Amino acid sequence: KIVHFFGFPERDHGRIPRCAAGWVVRYWAPLLATSRGQQLLFSLLDTFLLPYALIRPGASPPSPLLLALRSTFSDFLLGISIVLPQVPYLQQQLRSLVKQHLFRVWPPRSELYGPQSSSPFLEALQIATQRRSQSSSNHFLKHLLIAIRDSFLQISSTVVTQNLSATLSFVQQIACTVPPADLVSCVQHVLSSLLRVLLLIQEPQIRLQCVEILRGLVESCRNEPSSLSPGEPLQSLRDFVAECERTHEVKLHSVLEVVATQSPSLVRELIPKLTAALHHREHDLGRGRDHAHRQAYCKLLSLLGEAGREEIKLITEEDS
Repeated sequence: KIVHFFGFPERDHGRIPRCAAGWVVRYWAPLLATSRGQQLLFSLLDTFLLPYALIRPGASPPSPLLLALRSTFSDFLLGISIVLPQVPYLQQQLRSLVKQHLFRVWPPRSELYGPQSSSPFLEALQIATQRRSQSSSNHFLKHLLIAIRDSFLQISSTVVTQNLSATLSFVQQIACTVPPADLVSCVQHVLSSLLRVLLLIQEPQIRLQCVEILRGLVESCRNEPSSLSPGEPLQSLRDFVAECERTHEVKLHSVLEVVATQSPSLVRELIPKLTAALHHREHDLGRGRDHAHRQAYCKLLSLLGEAGREEIKLITEEDS
């Protein structure tokens, strides 16, 4: 019914019905977000953005459908960004759109659209930011980052997953698109995942991308402290340390060095926890038997100013 309402059968993959639907979602979003309009909103998104012809496993989407989507996708996303705080179910819809479309419809190096083609996710984010409805633009950025994290940044081994490099490039583009204050307010949603990538992946290009992103995020946090939620990003660092301190002790300290070079004060807050982890490790193995762990920790402490030097002195005195 939705397709025929706009005058064209779905099999034609026409741009006109998608364009009409996109404009309806973009400009009538507040009306569609009401209790009476939500069913129509969900039907439009499912029909025009998540058709079976596009999402069925193991099949390449038809080129006419890709072209039709490309010309209208940002309109749908802009409508979503406006009403995302009012319609919680759209968070799930946005997650599905990211998972299905981020690299299938707009691959990292698309021969179909050329290197200058911009992702509609970035276009929608940029327009939403320029619109300066602070709550809606931040909400869209937050859930876009969460969707990217959950779909492409869940790293649990040393294997480089498909599209990992492209995902990091996309996160870099997001960081360049939005104001630093907006980015800082959402940093906790990706910080732990980026640290885990740096911890596990040894591919030089991936590590370089990850280091650049982390440095940019930490620098933004340092320059925009008023935009941080209470305890962030410190809580993300604490969670990361708690998760990795028993299994990746030496690598953990080298990852924290990346943060320490940009913001020593953040890592200084972790000194008691890191020292306790070292003592616990040495209690199990015997003092001096985990030289690599102690050496890596002391190297990290050397980046933390006076507090780090004092801690090194205390650790050294314990050996005498």
